[in-house]
Amino acid sequence: MDTAQKQIKSKHQVVKDTYKICPKCGNFIIYIDKEKYCSVCGSEYIEMCPSCHEPIIYPVSRFCPVCGKQLINAE
Repeated sequence: MDTAQKQIKSKHQVVKDTYKICPKCGNFIIYIDKEKYCSVCGSEYIEMCPSCHEPIIYPVSRFCPVCGKQLINAE
């Protein structure tokens, strides 16, 4: 692969942000933020699915897109 092909390939890579979500109220923050607890309800954020341990890449998801486990237990 020559240099031009490497540059084109690197321009088209999909990089997804990861998030921390609150399992109680659904509030979310980007993963790099240092907060450990939700500023809305005080619950501890989760960084990955508790079942399959995949990182959270869709911050508004109520269920894990990989295994289907419920992420948010809001009532």
